[in-house]
Amino acid sequence: MALFSFRKRKEKYEHFVNKAFKYDKPSSRDIAIAIMKEAVQQPFPVKEIASGYFYLGILYENSRN
Repeated sequence: MALFSFRKRKEKYEHFVNKAFKYDKPSSRDIAIAIMKEAVQQPFPVKEIASGYFYLGILYENSRN
């Protein structure tokens, strides 16, 4: 039994959201936007992609772009 796998780990939608949330500050909001843009390009279920676009809208509104 291996302690770890050499296969690439699948990212979950929650991982992208948590990572973007860490950067959701005025000085680093562009990084959060880039993370969420990457998230909506992943093959997630439609509801998660829609949620990603909603969060992107909030990030853009907060950055005034």
